[in-house]
Amino acid sequence: MIKSLNNAKPFIDFGFGTIEKQAAENEVVTVWLNTIYNLKAYNLALTAPGGTITAVSAYEYQVTYASAGNYQISLSAVTKDKTISLVSNILNLTVE
Repeated sequence: MIKSLNNAKPFIDFGFGTIEKQAAENEVVTVWLNTIYNLKAYNLALTAPGGTITAVSAYEYQVTYASAGNYQISLSAVTKDKTISLVSNILNLTVE
C-alpha cells in the first residue's frame, strides 16, 4: 500500500479536472497539483517552457505567457534521495 502511494503519478489541472485551457497573453493562469506528497521527502518542480512561473505553494502555481502560442505544462516529483522520479500528466494551454 505505502509503495503504491510513493509511486503515485502527479496529477495537475487548471481547476476542477480541466487539462486544456485558453488564455490571453499575460493572463495569469492557475495550475493545481491534486496529488498529495510528503514535502519533506519530495522536491516538486513545475515546467512551463517559455512561461513565467510563480509558486504560490507546493500545490498551487501561477503561470503567465507573454506570447501567443500552444504550450504544454507538466510537473515532476522527485524524492530528495533521487530514487523515485515521477512526471505528471500534461496540460495544454493555448494563448491568444
